Amino acid sequence: AGQSEGAPLAGLEAVVVGAGPSGLLLAHRLLQAGAQVEIFEGRSDPRSPEALLEGRAYALGLGIRGRTAIRTVDDELWSAIEPSGFGSEWF
Repeated sequence: AGQSEGAPLAGLEAVVVGAGPSGLLLAHRLLQAGAQVEIFEGRSDPRSPEALLEGRAYALGLGIRGRTAIRTVDDELWSAIEPSGFGSEWF
């Protein structure tokens, strides 16, 4: 497949296994570079109605390593994510 400067990975089909912070950040970078990405995750979505019916509770947080990784990779992505959370340097 041909490549252009704006999309160096155009035509690449990638699979990311795991929708944790690292997998999602990798998928984001691949998409930015023009690749087609499919993500596979073994766990069910904790926001799904099924999870609510099962009575599961999740504490979803993004630790300092995750925040640093996002800021390092994509300032615009961090600007979109930051307002959805609250600041804490405890984890």
